[in-house]
Amino acid sequence: MAEELGFAGNHTAIMKEIHEQFSTKKGKRITLNAAVPARAVGLIAHIVEEIESGRKDCMAQKLYDFVEENTLYTNRIPDEVK
Repeated sequence: MAEELGFAGNHTAIMKEIHEQFSTKKGKRITLNAAVPARAVGLIAHIVEEIESGRKDCMAQKLYDFVEENTLYTNRIPDEVK
């Protein structure tokens, strides 16, 4: 829909690449649901808000710490997105 309306950009390209990689890994076409990353962004925003308000012993902080400690970050950006 973003492409049809002329709003597609880097974020759309990244989501399409994630979808393609995931489908390839699974060996079948997976339906792309844009609501999932939108919800994830909302969750992150709530976590950041709690952290910035000083609630260091909240569930959001524990979740954030867990993800931070268990996520492997890379600097690789697919050529299609550059």
